[in-house]
Formats: sequence, C-alpha cells, structure tokens
Amino acid sequence: MASYYTLDVDDLVNVNAAWTYRHPYPWIRKIADHVAFWRGVEIVP
Repeated sequence: MASYYTLDVDDLVNVNAAWTYRHPYPWIRKIADHVAFWRGVEIVP
C-alpha cells in the first residue's frame, strides 16, 4: 500500500503529488523509502 503526500509550496497545493511504498513486496524491496513525484512536480537544485 502506498503512502501519499500533498505538497504545499508558495501557497500552491498539489494533492497526492508524491508517494512512497514503505513496505513493498519482497521482489521490489529496492524501492522502499524512495519517494516518487508526479502531477507537475519538478525537482531542481
């Protein structure tokens, strides 16, 4: 089951824009504790 996050940046709210699998199935355990983004999220340094 995924955990979803709402991002709030500069008064703009992006519901469910990030998610993670804290306890993934054993065959995909490499993704544990990684966060994925979508819905227009851009990560810049």
